[in-house]
Amino acid sequence: MYQRLNALIINDFRNVSRNWFVLITVCIALMCAVIVNFVIPEDISFDSTYIFVNQTNDSKIATKIDTYLQTNKGHAISTVDQLEAALEEIPGGIGVVISGSEDNIEVDMILYGYENQMSKELSVLEVQYLIENQPIDIEENVRVINGSKTIESIPFNYTVLPLFLLMEPVLMGLFFISALIFFEKLDGNINAFIVSPGGISEYISSKVIVMLALGFMSMCIVVPMTVGFNVNVIALITIVIAGSIFGSGVGLYLSSFFDNLSSAMIWLITLSIVLGVPFVSYFIPTFTPLWVKIMPTYSLLFALKEALFQTGHTELMWNAVVYSGIFGIVLCLASISRYKKNLN
Repeated sequence: MYQRLNALIINDFRNVSRNWFVLITVCIALMCAVIVNFVIPEDISFDSTYIFVNQTNDSKIATKIDTYLQTNKGHAISTVDQLEAALEEIPGGIGVVISGSEDNIEVDMILYGYENQMSKELSVLEVQYLIENQPIDIEENVRVINGSKTIESIPFNYTVLPLFLLMEPVLMGLFFISALIFFEKLDGNINAFIVSPGGISEYISSKVIVMLALGFMSMCIVVPMTVGFNVNVIALITIVIAGSIFGSGVGLYLSSFFDNLSSAMIWLITLSIVLGVPFVSYFIPTFTPLWVKIMPTYSLLFALKEALFQTGHTELMWNAVVYSGIFGIVLCLASISRYKKNLN
């Protein structure tokens, strides 16, 4: 058995090398490392830009605003409607609406909604100082709500690493393994393997092992070139293995319904897009409908983040490993059953 499986693995490695899969994996891994290190910024925060609407007839207020804008970022506009339009165009903008009479100045501040309490208080103090300590009411016009638990010490460019690490074993993996299956269907090799002593089980196992190796290769390139070795290595390897099994299982099961790559391509692309939807939830945690949460790629993303940055939520990692691993194994077993059924 082991000799047959070893021979199959060697043959599959030759096939993935001959079809440029290894080179593609290495090039994408290097490209991801370059993007993380040199393209994506470490910090995407913006300095606050105040946009003033002066609805008073107080010349002192107008003079103070003009003086402030001479040395600070900001704008003075005429109406609240213009203010709302300006906030859509200016990242980090804060609306300041000043109204009332000289003896009773009222100030409303319009924020995006994702500012922390400290930044709100600093903004209030700055505007209060501008208009001589007048009380300010804050109206939060919420545009973005970020309810995730984040770690401020993690640079933004590193937060995208889980996406890159998940691409190869799952999204690229299902394309690669499907392509291998279709190449061998064209050559008629798959029928020979099915009736051989090893049978379809060894045939499928060989493909999964090769995909695991490609996923491990990608991880070994990207992680040391970005965050280094201060990660939970065991957990990271285990998560990549579970993700590879899941991606391979999806690709194997889907390819069992088609005879060639062209007929399956639209389904492969559609499925990849669906499995990639949790990438949106990763950055916008408010978008987490149930159908996204139950996807293995959703739990794998946060498991990879935990393995890379180690925040103490180890249960996230092992739950994702068990969930996606079982899901992938079930799909692989279903694929074996499908191929045997198709032969009969």
